[in-house]
Parts: sequence; C-alpha cells; structure tokens
Amino acid sequence: MKKFLLVIALAVAGCEQTHRAKVFSAAEGTVRPLLLAPSTAKFCSMDEAKFVEKDGNQVVTFWVDAQNAFGVPIRRHFEVSVDPKTYQVKSAVCLEEVEAAKARETDREIARIQRETEEIKRLTDETVRRMRRP
Repeated sequence: MKKFLLVIALAVAGCEQTHRAKVFSAAEGTVRPLLLAPSTAKFCSMDEAKFVEKDGNQVVTFWVDAQNAFGVPIRRHFEVSVDPKTYQVKSAVCLEEVEAAKARETDREIARIQRETEEIKRLTDETVRRMRRP
C-alpha cells in the first residue's frame, strides 16, 4: 500500500512539473521576442520562477538577463498570465516598466500640484496687494 501511494505521489509531482514546464515555456516564448537582444537572453531556472493561480490562470513571475542597446546585460522581471488548459498567454508585463510608468504618473501629479500651488500663491499675493492699497 505504501509503495502504491508513493508511486501515485511521484506521478502527481511529475505531472505538476510537466505542467509548470509548459507554462514557463509559454511565458519564455512570449517574452523573448520583446527583448532588444533576444539571442543574449538568459532566463532564470524554472525553480527560481514563482507560479501562482490568479483568476483561473497560471501566473508565472521570473527574471531574464539580456543585453540592452549598449550591450550591457540588464535584468528585467516579467509577470506572464497563462491559460492552464491551452497554455495560451493572456498577458505579459515587464514589472520594471510598470514601476517606471507609475513613477512618471507620480511626477506628473507632483508637477500639477506645484503649478496649482504657484497659482494659489500668485493669487494670494495679488489679493494682499489689493487689500493694502489706500
């Protein structure tokens, strides 16, 4: 009985590894063409990648080192959502680009607030000058 359970456990573990390998392969195949120098890409191992289920899809987060326009290897992190039945990629995002977009939006918001603050200061100064006139 123990041997039977061990065989079942190993079979299930093997199926899970095969499933993860297919998800990882689909994610890698989607990300590789997005890189500036795809032939220089070095992906993390499957063991280093993180797999989670989200909204019925398998989401894999991993890193890849690839050369930039200057030939310097740069590490980027990606999050790819894959349909667990068809292994079709639903979405892929570079996490550094998401953070950069958030930073740009924050910078725009700060600039807007600074402009509004300057306008309020200008109007306040103008009002004070008018009130001081005889």
